[in-house]
Amino acid sequence: MKIIFHSIDSNEEKIFYQVEGQLIKNLLIFEDKSTPNTTIYLTINNDNIILDRVGDINMHMQFINNQIVEGNYENKLGLEFNIKIKTNSLIIKKNKIDIDYDLIIDNYTASSHKIWILFQ
Repeated sequence: MKIIFHSIDSNEEKIFYQVEGQLIKNLLIFEDKSTPNTTIYLTINNDNIILDRVGDINMHMQFINNQIVEGNYENKLGLEFNIKIKTNSLIIKKNKIDIDYDLIIDNYTASSHKIWILFQ
C-alpha cells in the first residue's frame, strides 16, 4: 500500500514523503521517513486517530475533534516530557486523513501543525 505523508507547522517546517505501508483492519503501519529507525502506528477509529511513533523517537498522540488530550514524547537520548494535543480539525475519509492541531507544552502552545495522510 502506498502512503503519502505531508505536514507543515507554524514555523513553516515541512515534511513530505512517500512510503510503502500496510493496513491491518484499522491500523496503518509505515516507516517514519522524517526520523531514522522509527515506525508510525496509526489507529484509525470512527471519531479519533491515535498516532504512535516507536523507535529512536517514541511518541503517543491522540486526535479528537475540539478536545485537548494528553500525550508524551521520548527520544533515544533520554529527553522525555508530557504534551497536550488540541485538535482543531480532524477529517477521516476512506483513504485520507486531515489533522489540524496545536501542540501544548507546559500550558504554552509551542506550535501548530497540519498533517495530511493519503493511503491507497
